[in-house]
Amino acid sequence: MISDKIILTNVQFGKKKTPPITLVHLASQIKNTPIEIVDSQGISPADQRDKILNSKADIICISFMTNESKKAYDFTKFLKMKGIMYIIHGGIHPTMFPDASINSGADFVISGEADKIFPQLINNLRNGQIPEIKIIKPSLPDLSSLSSVDWSNISLTGYSSYFIRDVQIPLFSSRGCVGRCRCLSSKLSPKLKLSFCNNIF
Repeated sequence: MISDKIILTNVQFGKKKTPPITLVHLASQIKNTPIEIVDSQGISPADQRDKILNSKADIICISFMTNESKKAYDFTKFLKMKGIMYIIHGGIHPTMFPDASINSGADFVISGEADKIFPQLINNLRNGQIPEIKIIKPSLPDLSSLSSVDWSNISLTGYSSYFIRDVQIPLFSSRGCVGRCRCLSSKLSPKLKLSFCNNIF
């Protein structure tokens, strides 16, 4: 039987600087489910592995960028060897290169903005409804329909920037690009989308 707990993590490591808003935001979209965010900032890879394995969670979600991809793939292979039931990849690199995630051992890849489809996927897995499609390409969400970020999902102790000792809280106020850039965000979200104030704070 699959456990109730869900782990959201990343593979950044190094000094604790900015709280991982992507993980916190995704956790905020899921209701009535035990979720633990394991931020790799400020801990060693060994500590991260121990935290996740000791959690007894069967669903591990890893978000990463291109410069973190090798660490994410190696971590995925390690977790699968340890018997983790489901591993989900998300983030800019899995979105652009989903096949590489599947080849590394990920069970599912959310290729795009995960806000709406992520809770559905988690609910399906917990209910034994295993999707046949491994690479999931969701439609762009309406930002006004999303739950605001719930910072109670993570402790903010210890975060600080290079120049400011106090915690800096990141915010989601828009997605896309104000110009017609060739950057990845423009390709993924071609139109600038603004969020409402009650979804930001």
